[in-house]
Amino acid sequence: MSLLLEWLLLLLWMYQWMIVAYVLISWFPEYRNGRFAQVLSSVVEPYVAIFRRWIPPLGMFDISTIVAIIVLQIAIRGLSG
Repeated sequence: MSLLLEWLLLLLWMYQWMIVAYVLISWFPEYRNGRFAQVLSSVVEPYVAIFRRWIPPLGMFDISTIVAIIVLQIAIRGLSG
């Protein structure tokens, strides 16, 4: 596997965990306004917003982030496979 592909896979894997952190921070209102949460939101929100346009929330649950992670997993497996 080429070095560039390995770096791309690492970045996709890290981005996936950034989405997970973004979801976890959203559960705690006192942390949403922190600097880390704002930076994380500015990085993750543009990608997740793509899925929010097509997938409405189910009650209180926003499953667009789950779909975003699944799409990243498919990309990671496709590239590494």
